[in-house]
Amino acid sequence: MGGQPPTCSKCPLFNVGKGFVLGSGDPKTAKVALLLEAPGSNELHWEADVDEITRRRERFPEMEGKFLKYGMPVVGKAGGILFGWGLNAVQLHRRDLFIDNVLRCLPPKEGDSPYPKGDVRKSAEAHCRQYDRWNEFSPTVALVQIHPAAIAREPAPLPLMIQTFYKAKDFHLTGERPVVLCGGKAAKMWLGHSETVQTWLGHYEPETELSASNREKRREIGMATRVGPKEKNPRKLTTKSALKLLLDSAIPFQYGDDGSLVGYEVNTKLSSEQYAEMVGLLVPKPKKEKA
Repeated sequence: MGGQPPTCSKCPLFNVGKGFVLGSGDPKTAKVALLLEAPGSNELHWEADVDEITRRRERFPEMEGKFLKYGMPVVGKAGGILFGWGLNAVQLHRRDLFIDNVLRCLPPKEGDSPYPKGDVRKSAEAHCRQYDRWNEFSPTVALVQIHPAAIAREPAPLPLMIQTFYKAKDFHLTGERPVVLCGGKAAKMWLGHSETVQTWLGHYEPETELSASNREKRREIGMATRVGPKEKNPRKLTTKSALKLLLDSAIPFQYGDDGSLVGYEVNTKLSSEQYAEMVGLLVPKPKKEKA
């Protein structure tokens, strides 16, 4: 239940994030698909049922059993809100859905953010795509939805959530394959925009060859992004550090009759930038005029 499978080893969240959660449900028969952001702590330890474990084993036959058995998206409090308040109102149940996350481990917090940023985010999202089963669901339209956890903080948008699920169900009844993007991170990964959910709530876009191609390009960029330790800003040259640079290159060149050292030779090679910085240190600073 802890850690991630070896296939995650090149991801920047490997052995940094907690747990591992695969998608749940049958993507081939699901009426509607949900894509959320990342699993919560409750989801990491939730045991999948026999049917789910069987589906996972068929899709990932080489994966270690514990990663197939444990981990279910959207359980606990968020699951209660999603299924009890949102989907129940439109008569959709877990058996009708395929549910997955953008990230499959619980990432560490960076400040107040529970979701990685910058290059770590790009790389982690791209590495998680190896576990996608969207080709089995074959989505034809995507809808932007508020994240169910946001309803726990502020219930006022609940009617808007329900309306979006009604729209998704209507799409299904007309033969479409709708995927509901729950939260800004899911919307941004899938569409490439619309991360501000309050602005894009209820927005929908058809899936096209161009949108799929753009998503693949974003994945390739993420896979090519190398995440390493942050580079330290070079220290500004000071008189003391310039003198140390010169003295570090000194070598003994003269000894007295008694063998004692009496002289050093300094032969330092400087780049043009270092030379200019050292010359600048010799320029006296202008005195401030007294008021």
